[in-house]
Amino acid sequence: MKKPNVFRRFLRPEVILILLALGLATAALFPWDDNNSIDIHLHDTYYVIAISHICMLLAIPLAFAAIVYFLTRNFRQWAALKYFHLLSFGMIPVLLYFHSTDFQMSYYRQEAGFDRFNSINLLTLVVVLIFVLGQVAFLVNLIAGFVRGKKTANS
Repeated sequence: MKKPNVFRRFLRPEVILILLALGLATAALFPWDDNNSIDIHLHDTYYVIAISHICMLLAIPLAFAAIVYFLTRNFRQWAALKYFHLLSFGMIPVLLYFHSTDFQMSYYRQEAGFDRFNSINLLTLVVVLIFVLGQVAFLVNLIAGFVRGKKTANS
């Protein structure tokens, strides 16, 4: 009889997402310093968001995706699309960092001219595109899983 691989159980998307959501929710409960916030400057508006709020807001969609993956675990979905969806969630902190004041100040000091505005917009576009493609992959994978049917004992 073949032994179950314990490590493989933790690599399932629903387990990874729920662990990340619990980690973020726990991090939101830690007492952060007053200076731990992300300053986001969009056009003529300046946002200051506390890191604890960002952690809680990021934990909610992760937990929702984990629940959906848990409920649809018996359907035949493509593993590549599952893990691409997981990686696309990593684009949210990258996007927040691109629009934070610390990144923009260090970036603007290094690059001169009008090209800096085009390249930061291009970086933002690429990150948002990866995130959106990950969410589309999630929906395509769910629909394909329902169309392909439930897993059998042989698969």
